[in-house]
This record gives sequence, C-alpha cells and structure tokens, in this order.
Amino acid sequence: MMVCSCNCITDREIIATVDRLMLDEPLRLITPAVVYKALGKRPRCGGCMPNTNEMVQARVDYLRGDGVLYTAEDEARHTGPHNDAEAGHGETAHLAR
Repeated sequence: MMVCSCNCITDREIIATVDRLMLDEPLRLITPAVVYKALGKRPRCGGCMPNTNEMVQARVDYLRGDGVLYTAEDEARHTGPHNDAEAGHGETAHLAR
C-alpha cells in the first residue's frame, strides 16, 4: 500500500526499515523522520505523517512487546537471580526468541 505518494514509499518499505533500524540498535527512538532519513528521503507535504507515525509506532511496539527484540537487561531481568519466581512473586514472563 502506498503510504507517501510524494516520495513513493510503501508500507512494506516502512516496516522493513523499522525492522532494520531496530535490529541495528534496539533501544533507538524510531520516529517517522528517522525512517525517512534511513530511506534517503524527506517528508514533503506532510499528509502521510499521521499514518506513517502510526505504522512506525505499531511496528516498534510489536517488535518490543512480543519479545521479538530484547536487550541484555531484559534477559537478565527475566532469567537472573532476582526474578519474580525466586522472590516468591509467581511466574516470570519469558520473552519469545
């Protein structure tokens, strides 16, 4: 689906760019401006910004929320000696790999 008609950017290009940026630097703040820069483009009329922002945020939330990407701190928190199960607070959440 065409998201930005000024720059001919599709939803697939946005998702692929967000994926690549997140893999390169998982804790980076990903915004539409970062995505456009990674694509070598600049927003022109700005009409696509609300949709682009929603797509970027949804993809970042998916990648971070479903445990697709996780940091060393996440791993330590979920498997380290001070996790909830050992502290008597029930099961710990495990991230999907």
